Amino acid sequence: MRIKKISVQFLIGTILFFGIVGMASAEEGNATSYAGAEKCGTCHKPIYESWNKTKHANAYDTMLYAYNMLTATGRGIRPWVEIGRTKEWCEQCHTTGRYANGTYVLKNIQCERCHLLGKEHIQAGGGKGTQKVDWSAELCRQCHGGSQHPQYDDWKQSAHSRSLAVACQQCHVAQFVVKSDFGSIKIEPVLENKEPINCQTCHDPHGSVNYRQLRYPPEELCAKCHNVKGPKIAGRIAHTQADMFNGSIMEQAGVTCYNCHMYVKVYESEISPRVTGHTFEPRPEQCVTSCHPKKDAKWAKSAVEVRQVQISALMTEVEKEVKILHDVISKKYPTWDGETKESVKGLSPHGSDAIDRYLRASYAIDFIKADKSTGFHNGEKATRMLEEAKTLTNEGMDSIRKEIAPTPQAGAEVTNLPKIVAIIVIVGGIILAISLEVYRRLKKGQK
Repeated sequence: MRIKKISVQFLIGTILFFGIVGMASAEEGNATSYAGAEKCGTCHKPIYESWNKTKHANAYDTMLYAYNMLTATGRGIRPWVEIGRTKEWCEQCHTTGRYANGTYVLKNIQCERCHLLGKEHIQAGGGKGTQKVDWSAELCRQCHGGSQHPQYDDWKQSAHSRSLAVACQQCHVAQFVVKSDFGSIKIEPVLENKEPINCQTCHDPHGSVNYRQLRYPPEELCAKCHNVKGPKIAGRIAHTQADMFNGSIMEQAGVTCYNCHMYVKVYESEISPRVTGHTFEPRPEQCVTSCHPKKDAKWAKSAVEVRQVQISALMTEVEKEVKILHDVISKKYPTWDGETKESVKGLSPHGSDAIDRYLRASYAIDFIKADKSTGFHNGEKATRMLEEAKTLTNEGMDSIRKEIAPTPQAGAEVTNLPKIVAIIVIVGGIILAISLEVYRRLKKGQK
């Protein structure tokens, strides 16, 4: 009986021993496939040095510090554990490489978390073209998704995630934007695997000197695309936000895009998750957080709506007048395309002036619409542009009326009067002459 018991224990021990040895061997084999960031740095020194200053390079220590602080103070650990937020759970996103038993290979977010393993890269011959480059937001989603780090989830709700709906690559295709440095470098269009404006478009995974690894300082970044200098869409100017915002009261006060469009909130619970601002939709709460601490969200919402209602009413009024001018010009010049003077042959000075003023008024309306804030980015500028458009429209109407019914010049000779007036004058003169002759003869006969 004892022999059987010993045999069973021996058998179990043997199995466990070889199982552990086997697992250790598997781990060791796995580990040899990982080069680690330092080895990558021997060939990619500038990238390594830049990455080494990022939060990714210290992700594990950051996680460990936060976890230990929560443990020491007793705040937050129990609720987290109840929903599976253990230290091991946190390590999934703060390390590189996973073994079958759940442990990690390398601390921190290193090169091989996003690229091919070092061994595979070397076996492929090294050099350009032998490494995986994933431009998708799904890559970042591995860690930046979910209730605690919902950057991906927020971004998915944004218009940026749908940017491929517009064909223009300069500001709507991630690879093109980055490789051309936001259109400043001439490159060939991206033809395959196009990705929308996503994480890598604005953030450099390898690090930068700017806040949050942004490719440009936050006060400059948005304006790289949201400006009037970009290509037109369907013949119309687009994304004029930076140009509209310039000179506004808010800009003078030091407000920038992210102050209003990046509303953030810390994680409180699964019911009240973290908000990262990556929907880029402005929220009234942000007005209070960033600039007006003595006000509330209700006040902020009302202030925005009041301004937008005023601009919208003026916009409707001016649009009607501009359309009337457009219709009058079109009736006078049937070949006019509504956009250029070149489409009209034999255009008179009055006609040319009317079209010039129409185009300037129409541009003002397009500019304000392309800003998409209904004037809130700069109410004073929007109002001024609409008032100027109104004046231009009235002046254009005066010019086209002169073209339709020319006004006689002052001091014109009788021959320049309408023919009927000239005839009346001539006939009147003849009648007067005859009358005088008849009177003269009658007077003579009486003598």
